[in-house]
Amino acid sequence: MEQLRVTLQAIARFDVEIEAFTQKLPDYPLFRALPGAGPAFAPRLLAAFGEQRERYTSAAELQKYAGIAPVTERSGKKSWVHWRLQCPKFLRQTFVEWAAASIPRSFWASACDQGCSHQAALRALAFKWIRILYRCWQTRTPYDESTYLIALRRHGSPLLTSTVPIIKKFLTDHLRAWIRAELPVLSAHRQTSEPRANGPTPRAKPTTRRLPAPELSPPTTPRSTTSRQATHASQARPSRQQT
Repeated sequence: MEQLRVTLQAIARFDVEIEAFTQKLPDYPLFRALPGAGPAFAPRLLAAFGEQRERYTSAAELQKYAGIAPVTERSGKKSWVHWRLQCPKFLRQTFVEWAAASIPRSFWASACDQGCSHQAALRALAFKWIRILYRCWQTRTPYDESTYLIALRRHGSPLLTSTVPIIKKFLTDHLRAWIRAELPVLSAHRQTSEPRANGPTPRAKPTTRRLPAPELSPPTTPRSTTSRQATHASQARPSRQQT
């Protein structure tokens, strides 16, 4: 266990030193931005290509040197294809492992893993990636997924028809994940905004303006007919004293 612990500490120290050294190189951002590269594969890809642009005259030379390009043999009327045996094994492993890491992070790369065995699909995907990366390496242009998809559409590549269901599934899965994550928040917000969520929504009572009551004068007692006649008679006859 002590030897394993020391080995892991040495590996961690080497990773830190490699990360610090590769960031100083001018071509490191080209490989760091690749889908699935990360801090593990970016330094390995940078070491595979190097800094001498004139070392490889075409992407096919690098494909053959790395052992990614298959070998075709013919004898008379027969021909067969097999993978290249004489090549740097670690270099081939670098491209194949990076191709596998790019599948969940690239739309068109996901379509290449169909119709054949997994290892054959990885070698075919690595074959395509070397051509793309060789062009980016020669022109010092970072890889852009949207630019490559536009180029595939312009050339009528069958990969686009294969990636349509993958893109739909990708968007559907992300939408479902977003709904599952946001549903508790939306439910809590609805409960706080609606106090009576289980019952009917109470209606607001209409406001009516009350008018002030009119002031009523006290009722007057009506006088009888006899009293009125007596009053008139007393006013019409002069008193005896005046006579």
